[in-house]
Amino acid sequence: MPPPRLDMFVLREGVWKDIGSSVLQIRRKVFQDEQGIARHLDEDGYDEDCLHFLVETAVGEPVGTARMWHNHLQRLAVLDRVRNQGIGFLLVASMLRTAHVQRFGHVEATAQPSALGLARLFGFDVDPVVREIAGRPHHRVSKQMIFEE
Repeated sequence: MPPPRLDMFVLREGVWKDIGSSVLQIRRKVFQDEQGIARHLDEDGYDEDCLHFLVETAVGEPVGTARMWHNHLQRLAVLDRVRNQGIGFLLVASMLRTAHVQRFGHVEATAQPSALGLARLFGFDVDPVVREIAGRPHHRVSKQMIFEE
């Protein structure tokens, strides 16, 4: 079977009450089942205050997600079987577009080492200090937003 193509995916933005069940399905598979992160650390009670991004296949199957809490990009997760197909790129690009529209001066996140290439691709500065978050190594990353007047 050929690998999925990015044009076979649909991006949705929404609030928790509308897309939360699909978002949670992905996060539980990636963070809790695959990475062993404790449920209470992933499901932190902030989801209702966040803008959520959800990538689905053309037939509506959820395969990737992320969230924004103010200028913080968080909880980017892509199912293992569709990784390296541009879904993470689509999610980050969409969050940066939203940050630009909302005129945030900068955005920040924490990223696992496996995601640093994607962060650098988008021009994020990477703090070399490794911090343990939810039992996994992370780097702080940040990006100054540029606005043309």
